[in-house]
Amino acid sequence: MMIIKTLKRHRLIIMVFVVVFIYFSYNYFKQEMKLQELYNENCQKKVEIQKIDNRIENLENDLKDVKSNENISRVAREKLKMIYPDEILYIIED
Repeated sequence: MMIIKTLKRHRLIIMVFVVVFIYFSYNYFKQEMKLQELYNENCQKKVEIQKIDNRIENLENDLKDVKSNENISRVAREKLKMIYPDEILYIIED
């Protein structure tokens, strides 16, 4: 009789241990998957940030080009038909 009670008690302890182990294992793997997902998302965001930084740099370079005296002079001559003093403008019609 004593042996049966001891076995039942051990069986209960083992069952509780197994349930606790399964619970913690499940949570561990769930968190591990979430961590991997967040890591992948972080990598994607870094790539997006790099692309945006490159675009910003290109736009800043374009802005510098637009503000240059050569560009302003070219646009004034081509689009606004402006000329410097003492300059003659020839218009060739096709």
